[in-house]
Amino acid sequence: MEDYLIREDAAQLLEISTRTLDRYVQRKIIKAHRRGKRTMFLRADVDALANTYSAQPHIVGNNLELPAEQNPQLAALISLAQEMHGEIGKKNQEISELNFQLGKYQEIAKNSIPLLESRQQQADTAEQIYVLKSNLQKARFGRHVFVALFGLSIGAVGVLIQFLFLAQ
Repeated sequence: MEDYLIREDAAQLLEISTRTLDRYVQRKIIKAHRRGKRTMFLRADVDALANTYSAQPHIVGNNLELPAEQNPQLAALISLAQEMHGEIGKKNQEISELNFQLGKYQEIAKNSIPLLESRQQQADTAEQIYVLKSNLQKARFGRHVFVALFGLSIGAVGVLIQFLFLAQ
């Protein structure tokens, strides 16, 4: 099975920015593969490109090699460019880490909204349960009062019947 790298990992291995990697794809220096919404690169292609470019450290523009040994000022500029390239790589790494953290926080925020809605629904449900319990208690109390009054009325009817029979 072939091993694929995501865009950011391929750029990191090549020690270039993802933007430069995109330019390489446009110039057909490396082939990109789509996997759903992701752009992937064959690890073998990335390794081959890394080996090609590390063997030719003075690549500028469209594969133009500059003879740095013949011009000391050019050698100094190339050295400075390489240092800057390293600094840019570090900054790209920091940006990638910050983007990752931002993604985590966005996911937390996305999941928090349903959580807040869920808590509101729980509060509404608790209020409905409270109202239903109070109505149930009122109904039970009403039933007890009815049973008591019914019992009293039956007793009163019994007393009236006795008065009527005794009065005769």
